[in-house]
Amino acid sequence: MSEAINAPKVSLQKAPLMRCLSAAFYEAALVFGIYFVPAYLYLSISQTRIEDTVKGGPRLWGFQLFIFLVFAVYFAWSWSEGRRTLPQKTWGIRIMMVNGQRLSQSRAVLRYVLAWVSLMCGFLGFFYALVDKDRAFLHDRLLGTHIIIDTTGAAYGAAK
Repeated sequence: MSEAINAPKVSLQKAPLMRCLSAAFYEAALVFGIYFVPAYLYLSISQTRIEDTVKGGPRLWGFQLFIFLVFAVYFAWSWSEGRRTLPQKTWGIRIMMVNGQRLSQSRAVLRYVLAWVSLMCGFLGFFYALVDKDRAFLHDRLLGTHIIIDTTGAAYGAAK
């Protein structure tokens, strides 16, 4: 059965910052690989040469918007309704609301957008975790979400 249907019982123990950052680096490598398929499709369908995207202008903006939306769908779907990305499963973490509920689609999309704002501001929201009492990223603090340890079949620490 699907992970979203099973409703696993998870503790609300907050995940350590290093585990969250490790999952984020793994996620970046995975997303880099995922990037190539939609990029190829966009460039092929729009008959855009890669040189046109380097010059800037509407073709570059269209390409960037398309990639942004593709990743928004990937992350919003992966984070909502109790689902997780592969790196989250590997590192045994899950994103939940502070009250223990699963993220809705709209909260997941908003989390994605705020994380991008943080990236565009020089990782400011990620550095915020260094001074936050709960080691929460700024976008998680603003949305009332947190990253918790999930041992319901996670690869990391599952043998314990």
